[in-house]
Amino acid sequence: GEFLRRKWNAGLLLLVGILTAASAYWLWGRIVKWAPSEGASLLGGWMMLRSGVPLRSMETVAGPATYCLSAAIIAVSDNWYRAARMFLCLEIGTVGACIFFVVRKLSGCVLWAAGSAVALLGCCSLLPTAVSISHRWDSAVLTALASCFIACECPGAACATCTLACWFTPTLVPLAILLTLYYVVARELRWHALVVGVIGL
Repeated sequence: GEFLRRKWNAGLLLLVGILTAASAYWLWGRIVKWAPSEGASLLGGWMMLRSGVPLRSMETVAGPATYCLSAAIIAVSDNWYRAARMFLCLEIGTVGACIFFVVRKLSGCVLWAAGSAVALLGCCSLLPTAVSISHRWDSAVLTALASCFIACECPGAACATCTLACWFTPTLVPLAILLTLYYVVARELRWHALVVGVIGL
């Protein structure tokens, strides 16, 4: 019974992620339009493949991990923009699945969880300019995963993913510090969380 329940939960989570990603792709073709700022991430990745160095070869507010990711996408695809957009849809799907997981775990209600994932798509349709290739979605995936680890009481993994998100969006550093301090001070001195947080930062 327990094995089947876990398989059902994993399958449901995967289904939510796939449906959210597919819906984001559908919205992209009908509502979401190309944003000029999207070229910054792709250009940074292109420059890295030609010996460019983040924060030195280009002026940017994003972290270096964003350009490493863009460089990897460019290296494996001929159509940079389409590949980056499809990856963005996968990121949105992952965020939707994480929202579903956390809300279901906290509320115990599948309908509330599904409604929360639908609300994410609603925000994407109401704010189409927000659905663009950006370091913000890269870090959003990691902070969403950190929320899942927090809900599952996995402090080391939560701190690791949150500090990794700082390499995409440096303004998340205060959040990573607060999360690490929370686990160290308020959660009975989880020292492995402190070590992971300090190393990541």
